[in-house]
Amino acid sequence: MSNLLVAVDGSEANRAALEWAIAGAELSGQSLSIVFVSEAWQVPGQNPPDVSEQDYLQPVVDRATDAATARLGADRVDTTITHGPPLSVLVNMAENYSGLVVGRRGIGAIRRVLIGSTSIAVAGRSSRPVTIVPQTWDGASAAARPVLIGLDMEEQHDAAVRYAFTEAQTRGVSLQVLQGWRPPPMLGEMDGAQAAYYKEWQEVCLAALRLYIERMGQEFPEVDVAVDQKTGHPVDLLVDGAEEAQLLVLGRDEKARWSGFALGSVARSVLPHCDVPVTVVPA
Repeated sequence: MSNLLVAVDGSEANRAALEWAIAGAELSGQSLSIVFVSEAWQVPGQNPPDVSEQDYLQPVVDRATDAATARLGADRVDTTITHGPPLSVLVNMAENYSGLVVGRRGIGAIRRVLIGSTSIAVAGRSSRPVTIVPQTWDGASAAARPVLIGLDMEEQHDAAVRYAFTEAQTRGVSLQVLQGWRPPPMLGEMDGAQAAYYKEWQEVCLAALRLYIERMGQEFPEVDVAVDQKTGHPVDLLVDGAEEAQLLVLGRDEKARWSGFALGSVARSVLPHCDVPVTVVPA
């Protein structure tokens, strides 16, 4: 389970995901498995080619393989063309890997982006971390940026915190921990005593977060850590904070794996608007 899995489809959106996966495997010393999941002859705007499906798809995988072997060597790269519903295939395959990388494409010049239903579903149901990489991502220009993790202290996210520390250590960068604090609607109408109590409660939560991160960070003493608590909507805080990071890590409550939406509301809102790779780590 030391290998990393990346799904490729030959699209422009997928090149950034492949590059992220290759760079990650290179840094961590892992091997890389490349998979193309095919749903029989679903070629938009075209009739089925006059060649076998294997022959038609093989060049896509070959190009990805060539890019990976140039960096990792042939002994650390393997490829698979498989068939079936992408969601179930990828979720099942990911069980045997340390993580899964998938791509995300944008729509035209507007900021709104489209995440395929498969990417959302896989990130919400996989038992392994899933990294969703935007089409426009340029990892080389962001190599010195920190790793950012957003935390909700009401959830159990030891796995996400450990993952974030590991990524920061592997990449030789610092770790930023962000807790978003959404003020109550009536804050402006609180009297002095109520406002003071609210402020004190914020400070208690921040102190608890710092103690928690200090305990978790004992496994990674060489990683510099900054803990911050900001007031505002969690989605806005995470999207804005990620602009100065090279990776955003979010935890996923394990019970969400079996829920209808699969991902929490914050993660589902962050993913379409974040310009950096986002890794969703299950508890």
